[in-house]
Amino acid sequence: MICGYFAITVLSTSNSSGGRPVTAKSTFGDDAVIQFGGGTLGHPWGNAVGAAANRVAAEACVKARNEGRHLEKESREILTEAASHSPELAAAMETWKEIQNYGSRFNDVDSKKFGTCSYLPEMDASSIRKQIEFMIKQDWHCAVEHVEPERAAVNYWYMWKLPLFGERDIDVIMNELTAFRNANRGHHIRVIAYDNKRQTQGQSMVVYRGDQ
Repeated sequence: MICGYFAITVLSTSNSSGGRPVTAKSTFGDDAVIQFGGGTLGHPWGNAVGAAANRVAAEACVKARNEGRHLEKESREILTEAASHSPELAAAMETWKEIQNYGSRFNDVDSKKFGTCSYLPEMDASSIRKQIEFMIKQDWHCAVEHVEPERAAVNYWYMWKLPLFGERDIDVIMNELTAFRNANRGHHIRVIAYDNKRQTQGQSMVVYRGDQ
């Protein structure tokens, strides 16, 4: 209890549809709010089915807890039993399988993820060009930033030259990326797209990693 109010833990599903209610219920009890985001949207049959799968899993955990079962030790059995009468949950469990954390560790420099598209395979020049073309079509303004891999977690990266305000030639921007990469292959390189109308970033993505 904090200042007379009960503390409520808020946690995300982390793209683990079906399995997260087990760990949430066993760890935090009833005083928890589970945000089913990726665990719902990632269901192979669609969002509504993903929501149904999560609801079945959550209710199965509550029922098992009330029956005195050990949620962590019997999690697989509890969910498997629930999935036997819920094809939605069965499909979710087949898709996500065991709960897994993303392959990124704070003390593992090479595994850190940064910005848009960082969980996807490395982009080639053609893919990078299409992303920059999209930025330009949004009337955003590009800038190139860079940093050593071991300093990538800091708030501010170095800026390469000046922002390319008003530049609408994709070749010019691509040439800047190539020039910097040739000069500093040990650095992460990202493209920042500024939205000057909203006064914020429209997109930020690492296009080249210094460890590759």
